[in-house]
Amino acid sequence: MTIKSATLSIGIAALLATLAMPQYAAQAAEIEHTDAKLNSVQLEGIYSAAAPEVLENKHLDVKKNGSALTATTSETIGASISAKASSQTVETTTTIPLDSNFPITLEGGSKALSGAGIKLPFADVTQAATVLEDGVALFDHLNGSSSVPLVKSDGSVQITTIINGADSPTRYAYETSIPGTASIETLEGGSLVFQDFDGDFLAGIAPAWAKDANGKDVPTRYEISGTTVTQIVDHATASGITYPVVADPWLGVDLFSTTYLGSSNGQQTVNARKSAWGQGIHGPGTGQVIFWNAGWSELKTKQPSVTSKESLHQQYDCHVGGGFFNIAGDWNLEQFRPNRTVDWTYGVAVHHCNWTTSNRY
Repeated sequence: MTIKSATLSIGIAALLATLAMPQYAAQAAEIEHTDAKLNSVQLEGIYSAAAPEVLENKHLDVKKNGSALTATTSETIGASISAKASSQTVETTTTIPLDSNFPITLEGGSKALSGAGIKLPFADVTQAATVLEDGVALFDHLNGSSSVPLVKSDGSVQITTIINGADSPTRYAYETSIPGTASIETLEGGSLVFQDFDGDFLAGIAPAWAKDANGKDVPTRYEISGTTVTQIVDHATASGITYPVVADPWLGVDLFSTTYLGSSNGQQTVNARKSAWGQGIHGPGTGQVIFWNAGWSELKTKQPSVTSKESLHQQYDCHVGGGFFNIAGDWNLEQFRPNRTVDWTYGVAVHHCNWTTSNRY
C-alpha cells in the first residue's frame, strides 16, 4: 500500500535516515525511487538485520476486515484415534484495529477469553495504520518510532517497536485489559503474568528484549503501574548503538500451540508442543509452576484423554521439570509407560521422562 510522504513525512524521514546506513542502502534507494513508498520488503530487512527470529511463526492468513486486521487460529482438540467425530475446534481470533485508539484483542482460545486487549503507545497522536503488502499494519507514532503488531501462528501478538534514532522515545506504555486480572507479576526470567484473584494464570507477556540494527542487545525492562505495562528501552544512553532498534512486548494466552493424539507400542499418546510465546514463559521457578498448573489445565481442556492414566500426568510433570528448551521437540506422553510408584525425579538423569519400570528407569 502506498504511503505518501506528505502524509507520513516525519515517519518516512526518520526511517530514511536509518536506511542510509550501508546495510540498508538498497532499501533506501528503492524508497527514494518510488516516491517514499514503504513496503514489507524494507520492513523485513530491518527485522532480518536486528532480530530475524521476529519473522518466525508468523500467521499466514491475516485478513483486512473493514477497519481492522483479523487472524483466526484453529486447533482440533479432544479427538481419539478411533473416534474422530468426538473432536471439536478451539479458535483464537486476534484483531488489530487500524485506529490505534482501540486495543488489539485476543478472543477465545483454551481459556475462552473475551476481549483480552493491549493498546499501542502514543495512541492519541498515532496516525491510522498503513496496511503493507503482506497484511501487516504499520502505525507511525510521529515521534521517531513506529509499532508493527505481528500475529503469530499460535494466536499471540508480538508488538514490534521500531526506534529510528537517539531522539526517539525511550518509554513505551501499553494499557492492558485482560478480563479478571487482579495482579501482574514479574517472573524470575522477566516474563509478566496476569493472574486472577485466586492467583491463577490468565495470560502473559514474554521477557522484554531490544536489539539494534546489528543484532546487539540494548538494555530494556518492564515497569508495571496498575494494568499499564511500560517497556523502557535505554537506547539513547547505551554505547555503540546502530539504529534502527527493534523491541517488543509479546502478549499470549495459550502455552501450547499444538496438541494432538498418536500411538506408540499399540497404545495412545498425547502430544503437546509449546507455543513460541509459551517457551518464553517456561523457565525454572515460577515458570515451572505456571506449566504444572495452568499448562496442565490447558492440556486437559484440549486433550481430555490425558487424564486416562496417572503415568501421563507424571510424564507431563517430568517434562515441565526439565524440558525448558525445545531441543527434544514435542512432549510425547505415552500411555504404555507404567505409573510411577516412586517420584519421577528418581533416575531422571537416566530415563529422561521415558521410564520403562514403575520404580527405576
